Amino acid sequence: MYGPVDNIIPRKADPAVEELMSKLNTVINSFVDFGSNILKWDTEVRRLEAYNTPIMMSFRHFLELTDSISIFIKESSVDPCKIILRGMLETYFNLEYLFKEDTANRGMAFLVWHLHEKIKSCEDADPTTERGKQLRIRLNKDKFTNNVKLPIEADPKIQAKKSSFEKRLKEPVYQKAEQEYQRLRNQGKKNPP
Repeated sequence: MYGPVDNIIPRKADPAVEELMSKLNTVINSFVDFGSNILKWDTEVRRLEAYNTPIMMSFRHFLELTDSISIFIKESSVDPCKIILRGMLETYFNLEYLFKEDTANRGMAFLVWHLHEKIKSCEDADPTTERGKQLRIRLNKDKFTNNVKLPIEADPKIQAKKSSFEKRLKEPVYQKAEQEYQRLRNQGKKNPP
């Protein structure tokens, strides 16, 4: 077939670079392993407060991104790491924001926002809701999807999923953050952070 064009996409790195990449891969893997143990130790403590969930999931996401970089480094494919590093930086800023102050309220705000996003996704998937109807109109007008047969079939369990998310928002643990979310919406913020 065709062979690689080394001056465009090199497949074989200089041996000195390969050795450096191998060492860097080992360091990154050790970091991910240590981070995984931190998560394991934290789950063994059994922190039951809901606000810890976004912290733990964000940290896990950070470790997953770091782990994917180790794979690229091992194969001497460094440029794609820039995209992943951007995701890591955003996740780091998210964690820094959560830990800076008022961690419990900020964690709960994240959970409430996330539940509202899940509800919106359910409404998008349901052709009987206004959001679902509007989505289908936009898809029918879109030049990339105009050959797709619409309407898209709805998940028969979508109403039950939406109801379960709405029910969770009514639980006492979510009330303070939900009230703040609704207050911001009433002030005209379409998608409160």
